[in-house]
Amino acid sequence: MRPTFHPAGGLSRAVMIGNVTGGRADFAAPDRAGGRGPSLKQQRDDGTRARTGPRVLVVEDNRIVRDILVFGLRRHEGSLRSATVDVVDEVEGAWALLNSREYVLAVVDLYLPGTSGAELVKRIRASPALAALPVLGISIGGEQARQTFMAAGADGFLSKPILIADFVSAIESLLTGRSGGEAEGPAGAARRRILLVDDSPLALAVTADALSEAGFTVRAVRDLGELDSAAGDGDGDQFDLVLIDVVMPDAYGDDVAAVLRTVRGVRAPILLLSGLGDEDLERRARDAHIDGYIAKSAGTAALVERVRKFFSGGTPES
Repeated sequence: MRPTFHPAGGLSRAVMIGNVTGGRADFAAPDRAGGRGPSLKQQRDDGTRARTGPRVLVVEDNRIVRDILVFGLRRHEGSLRSATVDVVDEVEGAWALLNSREYVLAVVDLYLPGTSGAELVKRIRASPALAALPVLGISIGGEQARQTFMAAGADGFLSKPILIADFVSAIESLLTGRSGGEAEGPAGAARRRILLVDDSPLALAVTADALSEAGFTVRAVRDLGELDSAAGDGDGDQFDLVLIDVVMPDAYGDDVAAVLRTVRGVRAPILLLSGLGDEDLERRARDAHIDGYIAKSAGTAALVERVRKFFSGGTPES
């Protein structure tokens, strides 16, 4: 079975088969001159892999897997090569660290002692100070685990066993935008967060991938149940923009938008996203008391440019 990296946008990246057996891993990352760096056994084992540079949190209760992930971070050719890696095996310890230190990335296992990793992700997304932190979920739980993490708000997911090369690639996908540069700020705070709602798996994947490639952080949801989890009772304000498809099985998107704005109290800008005509979309947006619309008929590239224009203070319709 081929493990797969799942970005939150819904597209998958095929990866090679990887497996880990035996006892405690004792890895050493090669340095740029081709030599060996210090083994993990030679590094501190008090919960912190101390180095200079940015800080990464790894929440994983298996010591071997923790060592593999730390080794993977050492393989990163960007700033994470010299990152300080904090490792913790349960949610409450992770939450304490998250509220006392600044991180550029969190890697979270699902099945942890006591509280699950998904619950930690939900806390992160509900915290104004932490909501923009890139989070990579990992688990042996396959598709069900992926769905659980995505519903909680993770930015990506990797199935165990994890190949080092795929872990590094997933990190790159989460921390870099179209320009290929490192994410700005201590927790990627410069990236705009978009909540995307569309019942079409293909449209959801294509749109989310295009927005992600443009440097946005995208939470993609397919139905009203996932939307309720993502934006219930004002939680939608963790996003900088909400894009909602109009024609969905359970309700029209403009009615959903109206509920988010007037009942749930979501203050983030809300735009309709549809292949309907401009006149119809303009009326629906006006009646729902939301911020406008983007026509799908313009194409994905135009959609991305209109989102950029909207964030720059323009109107998205033209």
